[in-house]
Amino acid sequence: GRADIAAQYTTISRMDQGIGLFVQELEAAGYLDSTLILFSSDNGIPFPSGRTNIYDPGLREPMILSSPFDTHRNGEHSSAMTSLTDIVPTLLDWFDVP
Repeated sequence: GRADIAAQYTTISRMDQGIGLFVQELEAAGYLDSTLILFSSDNGIPFPSGRTNIYDPGLREPMILSSPFDTHRNGEHSSAMTSLTDIVPTLLDWFDVP
């Protein structure tokens, strides 16, 4: 019910704060402009029609990507579908690993 939804929003807020603190620490240490940041979750919201389902709530997973290589895209928001199976090949490609 409502308490579950409130708990979910609290969790999202804590995650957002944690990532913000991580970014602040990288900036303070002088590493932000040379660090690739990638954050994602492995499943959808834990409610009916959520996790492990192909209904809309089960497809909506967070993904944050901050690249020092594409600064012209800073602050861009996308509603595009992503897949965790693409992360390793993408990272290997970015870093020119054959």
